[in-house]
Amino acid sequence: MPDHILIYKNRGDAYIQLGLYQRAIEDYSEAIRLKPDYADFYNKRGSVYLYQGNRAPGCRDAQKACELGNCGILESRSRQGGLPLIL
Repeated sequence: MPDHILIYKNRGDAYIQLGLYQRAIEDYSEAIRLKPDYADFYNKRGSVYLYQGNRAPGCRDAQKACELGNCGILESRSRQGGLPLIL
């Protein structure tokens, strides 16, 4: 994976730590645009959406991530019965 894609992922992770969720979503979205077949980016963005209570885009991202082989959010939700923690 090219380094510039990881920059968006890492900065998105940093934005989460700072509570800047919309900026994290923007960076994860850019990472997805650059590498749309990478499930972890969908899981990250979906977790932020769900944490914010934005169920429709969060569920779409969780389903897309699962289609790509990473069902982390869906499995987390079924075990916890609630919203997942931000990954």
